[in-house]
Amino acid sequence: MNPKTTATVKNLLKTKNIIRFDCNQTLGQVLPKLTSSHDAAFVFDGDKFIGVVSPSHFINARSVKMETKLKRIAKMPPKLKLDTPIQEVAHLMLTSNIHYLPVLDEKNNFLGITTIRRLFQFCLKYKFFGNNGTILFSNDKLHTASKDMPLSQVLALMKEKKISKIPVVDENQKLAGIVAQYDLKEVIKEIDNTGKANRKGERTAKLTQPIKDFMKKMVFTVNYIPSFTQACQIMLEKNIGSLVIVDEQNYPIDIVSKGDLLKTVAEKR
Repeated sequence: MNPKTTATVKNLLKTKNIIRFDCNQTLGQVLPKLTSSHDAAFVFDGDKFIGVVSPSHFINARSVKMETKLKRIAKMPPKLKLDTPIQEVAHLMLTSNIHYLPVLDEKNNFLGITTIRRLFQFCLKYKFFGNNGTILFSNDKLHTASKDMPLSQVLALMKEKKISKIPVVDENQKLAGIVAQYDLKEVIKEIDNTGKANRKGERTAKLTQPIKDFMKKMVFTVNYIPSFTQACQIMLEKNIGSLVIVDEQNYPIDIVSKGDLLKTVAEKR
């Protein structure tokens, strides 16, 4: 049996140490436990799985309060079965924007979960792309932000281009940092909480702050076009979600995301 041609969810199943949340717990109790926009909290009503709560659903939401009970906002994600091929797993993670998906049997009983980390580890272990593999990059060009670009413009760019991370460049167009939508969640929440008329000036001041005040200066970079295997290894070892490709002068050329790696797996034949 060739794992590369017969691989299914059964090879990726996780059944232990799954963090479960009761449907009567609140969003405020869950979000601090999640570390990226692609995470998911698995919500149960007793033993019955009723859906997930993911930060990707709420980063830009303005009407959801932290005291909202999970049973009101849990959404049913794509459901996997033990015989789901891993290419389909990658496709569903990519299209749902959730990197942790439930595995159910034919009677919809909860069996466990599978994760993007397990998927990538499997691809590396069984050399799904040999020792290399060409990454299928997004068709979009690289979008960057200058250090002095106002926060409002960066948020608008993320929304317009449907991107979650933007490299930040200095006055010489060299890489200076990176900003992720998920890292801005507290700022967005603060802005929403200052939306009343009597605090309009405070809200405006926050939105006009330069993005350099919010960016991360530590950026993982490579100065070559990595293969699938190389990018996958680096992201797993460093526990990061993206790699910025730069030239010898530190000018950003492109960015490799976990989404690009998922797309590469999903379209493998």
